[in-house]
Amino acid sequence: ADDGFLAVRDVGAPVFNSYGVPMTLYVIADRPYGPPANYMTWADINRLAGKGNSICNHTANHTQAGTATVDEWASDTMLAMDILKSQGHDAGALHFAWVQGVRSKPYVDRAKQIGLLSARTVLSRGVYGSYGVPSPYDIGGISSTGRTAAQMLADIDLEVGRGADCTCVLHDFHATTNDGLIMSRAEATAL
Repeated sequence: ADDGFLAVRDVGAPVFNSYGVPMTLYVIADRPYGPPANYMTWADINRLAGKGNSICNHTANHTQAGTATVDEWASDTMLAMDILKSQGHDAGALHFAWVQGVRSKPYVDRAKQIGLLSARTVLSRGVYGSYGVPSPYDIGGISSTGRTAAQMLADIDLEVGRGADCTCVLHDFHATTNDGLIMSRAEATAL
């Protein structure tokens, strides 16, 4: 789940964790966490990590490749690395989710240079043509945006059936609403 929304703590993680499925949370490391913001506090994030969920890098300020220079993007990503490490998430600091899935060769090259070990993107389907061997900087993700669990599972079956890898990209959750970036508790449970 990207960004670090409160509903990940309140709905998403409890649903997935209740089935023994840990989540990888790509947090925006320098957000003003805590009330009245719509983001988890570091105490919340660290508590979820203690339950087996991984905490990873989604930049410090949600800086998107292509809208910032390569140097600006790298600086923001390295700041997030430092913040995550200061919170005890050393390993997760080196695993990244591209903001909006946007990336290009200069950014991928810099990701390698600054020491990122992997980077997940967002695709309407999983990794095209990887057949189980994706680039570690282009790990595909099946987005939940505006979709039901059945639609996501159909894409997962398609990818796995052809031997490819994929992840499920989630953002926000709600007790009842399933619309846009928000996945309902029922759809999370179905997934």
